[in-house]
This record gives sequence, C-alpha cells and structure tokens, in this order.
Amino acid sequence: MSSLSESENCGFESPEKFSNDPLVTIELIRHGEAVYPNEDYLSGDVEGELTPEARDKLTEEANAFCETIDSESELACLISSPKFRACQSAEIYSQVLRKYGITTIDGTGIRDSFSTVNELRDVRVTSEYLTKITELLNNNGVGLFQHWSTDHSSTVKESGSESYEDIQLRLESFLNSIRCVASMVQPADNRKFRFLVFGHEELFDSVLRSTFDDGMAKANGVDYGERISLKLHNPNQLKFDVTFREKQGVYAIER
Repeated sequence: MSSLSESENCGFESPEKFSNDPLVTIELIRHGEAVYPNEDYLSGDVEGELTPEARDKLTEEANAFCETIDSESELACLISSPKFRACQSAEIYSQVLRKYGITTIDGTGIRDSFSTVNELRDVRVTSEYLTKITELLNNNGVGLFQHWSTDHSSTVKESGSESYEDIQLRLESFLNSIRCVASMVQPADNRKFRFLVFGHEELFDSVLRSTFDDGMAKANGVDYGERISLKLHNPNQLKFDVTFREKQGVYAIER
C-alpha cells in the first residue's frame, strides 16, 4: 500500500522517525449473544439484549483481557455501536476494566464511560430485502448474513439496503478516524491508546476476508464476544498487523 497523501496524513512526519512499537492497538469486539423479545427481526432494525449466559461469558473474557493490558502504559478508550446489545457488551468491559484499576475513557475523553457512533451500527437491511430472501434462505439452509455477504446481484441495492462494500467503507472510515486521533492526541504520562470497539459480525467481516480469505462467506465469521486485534505502526498508512484466534496477517486499506 502506498503512503497516504500529505493532505490525509494528519500532519505527521515520515515513518522513519517512528518507533517499531505500535502507535495504537484496536480491539474489534463482537457483542455477546442476544435475544430479541418483542422485536420483529424481519423489520431489519432491532436492538436485542444480552442473554444471562452472554453476560457471564463477556465478564470472563473481559477479566482475561485485563491481564493483557498494562494500566501504567495504556489507556482504554471504549467506543460502541449504538445498538443495545453492543452497548451492554461495552458496559460489561467498562466495569471490569475499572475493577482492575485501568483508566477508561469514551471517544470524547470523558472518564469511566463509553461513547457510541453510528458508523459501528449493524448493517441496514430493509424489511423488503429480508422478506424477499426469507424463502430462499429457508430452502437452502444458508444463514442471512452468509447470503448477504456474497450477494453481488442488485437485490440488496434495489431494496435500499446496505451492501457489503457499504459496510466495509464504514469500517475503513472509522479506522481512519482512530488513526488520526492516535496520531494527534498524546495521553497523559506518555501512555498509549488501546481502543476497544464493540460492534457486529458483518461490520468486522471485511478484516477477516481481506486478511485471511475467511469470514461469513465461509460460515467462519467472528463469534459472539470474540476479538480481532489490530496494531497500527505507521501513522501515515492504514496498514494493520492483525491477530485473530491463532492466525496473524496484515490488513491494508488501499482506497
């Protein structure tokens, strides 16, 4: 990937002057398993709420995660999808992080909180699209988002729904925003940001597809509560070292 243009590089100097340590680490965390009582899933716009089992599992995972973060050298910044199931997941992590004495802030710098941004919401699919493909999915046993992620016909766009590329662009825009913040803002005591980003399977899928040729299309997307870890070294490039499960690779945004 070539370097970003001068107008896009957040005003920073050449990469040769930067340390080999990552500038910022971003944890992409899928929300916990949810149920949707009194919501019409075919409406295409649901909030969901975590199951008791999901809350317990996320608490365990948050405790394990806290063993990987250094409270003296890192600052946790929590940003979430506005959907309720994702906000619940972020709140669980926020509580556990504070229990370990780890400073947490939201995207505006407010302590002991988390912020929400629409860029991280789930895919916008209309009821027309869902109704149109329901019979198809029932007949062939393919999951909704597995079908959506491989639907290259006009079916998605005709219904007014977001396409896979739309979601990919949303995530890329958000990651670019984090790059600029991490490049321009220096936390107190020379600590580094650790961004915890709570979202949805379809939102994070392009990282797996681009890096490992894997993901929803192969029925192997990020599971409930799972993390994809991204490390950015060069503030002038959107090029991340990726760790997912036991795999490592490089995710480069070349637009």
